[in-house]
Amino acid sequence: MKKDVASYLLSEKLDSLTLGTDIKAIIRATLSTVGTYRLAMGEPHYDTVTGAIVEGKPTEQVDFTWRGALGGLGMMFLEFLEARC
Repeated sequence: MKKDVASYLLSEKLDSLTLGTDIKAIIRATLSTVGTYRLAMGEPHYDTVTGAIVEGKPTEQVDFTWRGALGGLGMMFLEFLEARC
């Protein structure tokens, strides 16, 4: 059920927001799978190339600039998804 909710939010609901297409692309790419989200957050994640769990980077080495590019509405949408999905 969570996959259905996430899919709905990342398609229909995200499309209805007044965000730039570049912001929507960042949100979709970052939240497309659990692995891509964890990679973006520096957490251990599943690497589809090696088929193994890869350790995440230390917080000080993680590039969080993608979050700053989202703007206010984009951050609210991201925070909603992080809390619910």
